[in-house]
Amino acid sequence: MKTETVIERFLRYVSFNTQSSEDSADFPSTPGQAVLARQLADELRQMGLEAEYDPQSGCVYSHIEATCEGRPPLGFISHLDTSPETSGENVRPRFVRALSAITTAATYC
Repeated sequence: MKTETVIERFLRYVSFNTQSSEDSADFPSTPGQAVLARQLADELRQMGLEAEYDPQSGCVYSHIEATCEGRPPLGFISHLDTSPETSGENVRPRFVRALSAITTAATYC
């Protein structure tokens, strides 16, 4: 079985129709947001993490403990919805490689 790359995974995530609705009093405001949230929680669990989807808020909760002593855990926060101004249906994302590579220096423990 082929392992999915980060780019392939991202392109799959953005294909979910998560367009929000200003007319809804619910959280999440559209069903597509809940579909993506449940998918993310499932994938986190498949990676061996504890993950929880809260249908009341539409949030996914998980955490990764620090692997270096004295370092804080890592957290990610992100919106699952997209603007109500543009349709989220039938999105066909594509990845265009940059002409030059960007490198960063990373510091590890």
